[in-house]
Amino acid sequence: MFIIKKTMNVSLDQEKVTTTKFEGFNNVKPNRIMTIQEMIGWWYNFSPIDNWFYENVKLPTFNKNRLVLTDDDFDSEFEVSKEDFNNLLVICRTILSDNSSSNILLPIPDYEKSLDYDETYFNTILYSVNFLESIIEEMKSDSLFQHYYYQSNY
Repeated sequence: MFIIKKTMNVSLDQEKVTTTKFEGFNNVKPNRIMTIQEMIGWWYNFSPIDNWFYENVKLPTFNKNRLVLTDDDFDSEFEVSKEDFNNLLVICRTILSDNSSSNILLPIPDYEKSLDYDETYFNTILYSVNFLESIIEEMKSDSLFQHYYYQSNY
């Protein structure tokens, strides 16, 4: 699963819009760029975090808009707020300070047979703390035209 940052180009002064030419992308015209999209990080096959985003970001979005979640939506992007990142950070920090809380706060789904509450699980939680702290720090200097999204890759 990925965290993606999108920055909208709202500059009307096209002289300020610049781009670096990448090999194979010489036909990109800077004055046509509308969105810059960055993949700022990911978790690799860690279903407890994926489930957290599903329950706390995807489902509330669908419930608020009275939409029905379909199989096609599992690869969709969903906007993640600073509050969402902060909430997940608190959970991860709590797990690191009290490992016994992990099965309540970020449980391993029943279908996940390859994962256990072991060193790999807690190393991923530690990675998550560092990653979430960096996202939250980056968000402090972001403008109104920058948004963060979660996308599952299952």
